[in-house]
Amino acid sequence: MSSLDPFPSWYNSLPTVEQASEIFDDEARKTWLPQIAAAMVKHEEYKPYALTLVHHHIELEDPERMIATGPITRPEDVKRTQAPNVIPSSWDSQGNIFEWQRVVAKSDLVPPPSESLLQNFRNIFQEDESGVVKVLGLVLKPEAVALEEVWWESTDKTLREHMVERKRRLDVESTKTFQTCWVPQLDPATMEVVMMCCGVCKWH
Repeated sequence: MSSLDPFPSWYNSLPTVEQASEIFDDEARKTWLPQIAAAMVKHEEYKPYALTLVHHHIELEDPERMIATGPITRPEDVKRTQAPNVIPSSWDSQGNIFEWQRVVAKSDLVPPPSESLLQNFRNIFQEDESGVVKVLGLVLKPEAVALEEVWWESTDKTLREHMVERKRRLDVESTKTFQTCWVPQLDPATMEVVMMCCGVCKWH
């Protein structure tokens, strides 16, 4: 009997972090990050969001959704996404939600990006023929870290948990670790706005 909930199979079809990074590779980042930075600085509506690499972490089953509670994201029943303290946290370029998070205070209740903002985001890639926009989206901006730090993601497939922790950049393993999140930031050396990597993901 086929599932009545199409979301898990859609989520599971998202690329792994390794596959998405093959599309948004070093050359693509050199091409697109400056253009994304310019757009995000120009439009105030981008302020609550960061750029994210669209990828999946854990294989979902019907009727699960990925919901973060603090630093840990786990599959939970879709009904939990209707709770007043659970909000969407990650969107692909078409505006499809693919992850949620619990919030503590009313000030944390951030609305989703508007369709006009998403259209502005897609317009950045009008000349692209590589399909890079398919692996890029928006995510609620993570808590700021020091320049020498980064948010480090890892996944325990046995526990079906995705974890995020603050690490020094020098302590992050380079093998099978991929950039996944960027925020616009002023480069003190050049005084230009650049997209600073603020999150990396360890692929197991």
